[in-house]
Amino acid sequence: MRSLNGGRGPGFGRIPLPACIRRANAEIMLIPLIEDAEGVRAIDEILAPGGVDLVLPGPGGLSRSYGVPWEVRHPRVQQAVRDLRSACARHGVPFCAMATTPERRAEWRADGVTAFVLGEDRDLAAPELRAHREAGSPTGHHQ
Repeated sequence: MRSLNGGRGPGFGRIPLPACIRRANAEIMLIPLIEDAEGVRAIDEILAPGGVDLVLPGPGGLSRSYGVPWEVRHPRVQQAVRDLRSACARHGVPFCAMATTPERRAEWRADGVTAFVLGEDRDLAAPELRAHREAGSPTGHHQ
């Protein structure tokens, strides 16, 4: 079930809504977001039946699950992400790497990864908004 609206999905009115629904149903992807140690341990069981289109790791959630909140570069978290990548390779399922720098993307590409999360909208927008705010005030501060 999905909401029905005439926004971006149906091209702001250019695609008839019934056609948009048919296309959306045909393009549905199953993408598990693995954010805890239990999911890492169960990844082979998750992937074995088939039908998963892509696996996305959640390093922030994994860090909490492994007892090192927000230490996404912690060896235990990094090993969990590599374990997910290995399971994807075993099962022939694409893996989506969280890679916010060109260097990290190059490392993942060398491992055959072709799908990437480059950052979140809030992380990408926040520095620009701060710079804009500071440029608009002679002191850089607003009341």
